Order: sequence, then C-alpha cells, then structure tokens
Amino acid sequence: MSNITLREAQELLLIDKHQLDIEVEYQPSLANRIGEEMVHCESRRDEAKEAVGVTDAEIANSIRKEATDKGDKVTEAKVASMVLQDPFHKKAMSFYLNLKKEAAIWAVTRADFVARAFMISQMCGLHDTEYFARESVTNSNKVEKVRGLLRERMIEEKDEQRRERVPRR
Repeated sequence: MSNITLREAQELLLIDKHQLDIEVEYQPSLANRIGEEMVHCESRRDEAKEAVGVTDAEIANSIRKEATDKGDKVTEAKVASMVLQDPFHKKAMSFYLNLKKEAAIWAVTRADFVARAFMISQMCGLHDTEYFARESVTNSNKVEKVRGLLRERMIEEKDEQRRERVPRR
C-alpha cells in the first residue's frame, strides 16, 4: 500500500452520507494507514533528535580540541553556547523541529480518524431512521459546490489550528 500525504489524509476525513456502506468498509484500513504514517513520522522525528545529539557532540569535541591545540581553556558553559550558535547545530535542530511539528499534526489527524469512526456509526444510526431519505437542497450541483468550498475551508482551518497547537521553542 502506498504512502498517504497529510493533505490526502485530511481530505479523507470527510464522510459521504450517501455512501455509508463504503465509508464503513474503508474506515479501518484508512485509520490503519494514518496510524502507520504517524508511526513512520515519529520514527523520523526520533532519528532527527538523535542526529542533533550526535551533531552537538561532534561540534563540542571540535571546539574543545581547537581550544586545546591553541593552549586555551574553555568552560563547558562556553562550549555549550558555541554549540548552540554553530550552523550545523541550527540546521540539525531546524530539521528536527519540522519533523516534530509534522509528527504532532499526524497525531491530531489520527485522533480525527478515531472521531470519524464514531461519526460514521452515528450517521449509520441516522440512516436507519431514514433521516437522509429526503434532500434538503434540491440543486445537487449547488450542494456539491458548497461542500467543496466547505471542505477547503475546513482543511485550511484545521491546518491553522494545528500550526497554533504545535509548541514552539
């Protein structure tokens, strides 16, 4: 099975009330794919965090060696400060923080798919009561256009909410 992008996953959150049988059938495999992507993203994040540690250790050793070769003394506080200012540290940390943010968004999306499963169940109950038997709006082209606009707005709002929820340092 191919990878799924975050955007595709967010679009799949929408439920087609007129095809609940298909929604019910595919929900478990979709939730599984989202979970797998979340795990892969978390794994990449953890690898990036480890890479930051290795990079920082290499930079610190280089700073100490350079100071020793010059006959200078350098405190650990000074080494730590110089490590934080090093371009290699900044690049590694930036990469890690981007993956950390992405992993957090995947985790939220996975939680959204748990909620989606519940909503499908609720909608099936409504279907049993023939709640969807009548169209509330007669012009289906207009309905589809409005739904498309609402989907885009929902996705944009979710993206914005996720950006606001991800902790920044």
